Amino acid sequence: MINLLFEQGADIRAKMIDDSHFRYAFRNDLWPKFLHVTTQLPFELYLSDPHLWELLALPQGERLLEQWQWFLSLEQVNNLTPAAVLFGDDAYPVPLQPLIIEAI
Repeated sequence: MINLLFEQGADIRAKMIDDSHFRYAFRNDLWPKFLHVTTQLPFELYLSDPHLWELLALPQGERLLEQWQWFLSLEQVNNLTPAAVLFGDDAYPVPLQPLIIEAI
């Protein structure tokens, strides 16, 4: 938990101050989804993902992370999380997101 606070604490606090929707969603939706998903794999895998909370905010976000965990168990992915594919610097264009989500 301390690693999560060191890695993402400042960003989470800033979003909570600036975005009332995020503040409400974090406690009531995002955090419970995060806890549920991380029962399968250690949450340290997600610490460096700057788009984790954006992914979990998607209606399919929790399912996408669960699917990604399955691929991790097969060791067939190279640090390309669904969040990076959808929201990262080299993300697919927004109009393609529904197709990418379905593919994942």
